[in-house]
Amino acid sequence: MGKFEDLTGRTFGELTVISRAPNYILPCGKSQVMWDCVCSCGKHIVTRALQLKNGESQSCGHLQREIVSRIMKEKKSYNTYDLSGEYGVGYDNNKKSFYFDLEDYDLIKNYYWAINSSDGYVETRFLEQNNNKRIKLHRLIMGVADEDWRTVQVDHIHGKESRFDNRKANLRIATISQNGMNVGVRQNNTSGVTGVTWQKNRGKWRVRIRVNQKEIYLGEFKDFEDAVNARKEAEEKYFGEFAYDYSQQMEVDV
Repeated sequence: MGKFEDLTGRTFGELTVISRAPNYILPCGKSQVMWDCVCSCGKHIVTRALQLKNGESQSCGHLQREIVSRIMKEKKSYNTYDLSGEYGVGYDNNKKSFYFDLEDYDLIKNYYWAINSSDGYVETRFLEQNNNKRIKLHRLIMGVADEDWRTVQVDHIHGKESRFDNRKANLRIATISQNGMNVGVRQNNTSGVTGVTWQKNRGKWRVRIRVNQKEIYLGEFKDFEDAVNARKEAEEKYFGEFAYDYSQQMEVDV
């Protein structure tokens, strides 16, 4: 075990370490030392020692917002917006739309936002110390610094298909584990329901669920609907409000 290094009182960028915070427990069971820090703007954040020492954590996030705002102004690249309805609609240069609450317009208006074609998130990018950084819209709106993604995540309630919808009614704070519960069906899934697979040699549907990195066997069923019901009941039991709803539909035109 490595020697413990007390960072109390030390300053890293805009962050001053106040005290040690509870350890973060990784899914594998290992723990990481966390520190409670206060930013020069007065906001507290909890971050890892490694992020402080390697420069990943420099502030509560306001430095990133200031840098992006300045760069975007210099580039004169902006989104177009429609603010005439009950919620705001923004359009990127590819004419893809994203949604937000009207009250958040002043927070986002000085950034250029685009929908990432690979993961569907709405984000802005900029260069900092020769590294390509990005800020995600849902994290900015919920006041969660990007560097804290390992401890605090923001979940899109209606699943990954709704990542363009960053109204607060579709966002909630979550742990990594909780965020991983609210996922749809993987592309290689053939049953249409996560955790339900056809066992050809047995002529039955096998049902499993993964909880806290451990797989739980739920049984085998001849009838597909029985298998699906077993999986959904387990999701409600173990995942609660973070269980994925396969039937939910967006309330807005996409």
